[in-house]
Amino acid sequence: ISLTDLRDTFLVKDVCNCHITNRPNASNKCAPKKRPMRQQHATSGDLQRDQRDGGTSVECVRCLPRPNGRFGFVSTCKYGCNVQVEAYSPFNSCVVRAQGALAEANDDLCQARNKLKAKEVELAKLGRTGPAGTLQQDLLQIRQKVIASLAALKDLRKKVERSKDRVTMREQSEQMAYEEVRERRQAAVLMRDLDSILTSLETFAQELSKAAHPMTALATRAQLDAFPRPLDLWDNVEHHHEELLQAAAEVRSLIAKRNASIMRLNPQGGPLLDASVQLEQVETKVKALEAKAENSAAAVQSKCHAIANAWSKVAVDAMRANILRRGLTPEGLFQELAEANDCIAEDAFFSHLASLQELASVRRDHIQ
Repeated sequence: ISLTDLRDTFLVKDVCNCHITNRPNASNKCAPKKRPMRQQHATSGDLQRDQRDGGTSVECVRCLPRPNGRFGFVSTCKYGCNVQVEAYSPFNSCVVRAQGALAEANDDLCQARNKLKAKEVELAKLGRTGPAGTLQQDLLQIRQKVIASLAALKDLRKKVERSKDRVTMREQSEQMAYEEVRERRQAAVLMRDLDSILTSLETFAQELSKAAHPMTALATRAQLDAFPRPLDLWDNVEHHHEELLQAAAEVRSLIAKRNASIMRLNPQGGPLLDASVQLEQVETKVKALEAKAENSAAAVQSKCHAIANAWSKVAVDAMRANILRRGLTPEGLFQELAEANDCIAEDAFFSHLASLQELASVRRDHIQ
């Protein structure tokens, strides 16, 4: 692979849409060495598209004029306003050639009209009779034809501009349609699996609500006193609650990552923005499910506390009566139950309460 072949690999073809100059470097201060490039000249810019025109912040392109020329720099726009170099396409090239030909024809016709007017002024000095008058009539007819040609040329230039605008609008419409299809695909990828994940989360919430219902449905003290094994139910509810919270955290993390992906694309509207709104809706549903699960777990815990509080005074009175009957002190009971440990084990304390004759009528699971 030769250097020329490798360099041509990175060339990008542009076209000039006005008369510009090709400079030996990026600075605009080298006027004596500027080389003119006429409209319609094609240029091939290489990788150096970030050069800045000295002090004006105007982007420059290092280019090679076609068909013949030397490498140099041209400004892509005139002080940030008028575009001077555009990406090459067959249509743009055709428009530039047509506009250049029309501009040259317009200049030629204007020069002809001005020369005819000057001749008419010269002939007017010779009078309007005889050969001078005949020549004036002929020049007038020619000038009228030139004026008609200028008017026709003006209409033709307008047609070219309208055609260019129509094609540009069509290209923009096609580009927008392509972007919409691409964004729809990206949005579909971002929304993928969210429905199934949300369904799984709703299943966890339903299981938690189903597990908590036997206790949350209790309304009276008698129903609470008769409820069997409340701690087993609480353990089951707590297990479902932890599963739901873990699943909800994973969903929120996934939503945050996908929202970050959308923000990097910086959408101004369309499917990606719709996907962002849908992600917010999913996050709102997740928060609602978490709140519902928290309420169910809190309701079960409240019922368990109600059972414990109901028997708390009875248990204290029973322990006090046992201590008095045995002639012990609170310190002595602690030493007996702790067995040289720093605290009383839960099983040891439960066994002591279950052995008290005053609590013989109380359910063992409620004592626990």
